[in-house]
Amino acid sequence: MDATLIVMINCRGITSEAEFWTRYVETVQPEWAKRFLPSLEGFWDALNGGPGWPRECKLVFTGVAELETIDGGAFLTGLSDVARNSRNSLVPVQLIET
Repeated sequence: MDATLIVMINCRGITSEAEFWTRYVETVQPEWAKRFLPSLEGFWDALNGGPGWPRECKLVFTGVAELETIDGGAFLTGLSDVARNSRNSLVPVQLIET
């Protein structure tokens, strides 16, 4: 898919996973937001057309280095895995450290 719409999500200042998912929903305003499961598994489902589907676009998360403090870095590792595998999803994801 050649996504022309780019949605930027600023991760600066986020200190918890709950804040991350709130920022995602507020920024993207996805379809079926009320049914979106705020987790990495739910996010993967959303990238493939499930609840939380952001529409056809490319998601770019900036300032992700600040997510390193969440869950001892495990959350950022999981998000990085999702981004890497998003080549096989309907919505590509890019992470930018700064």
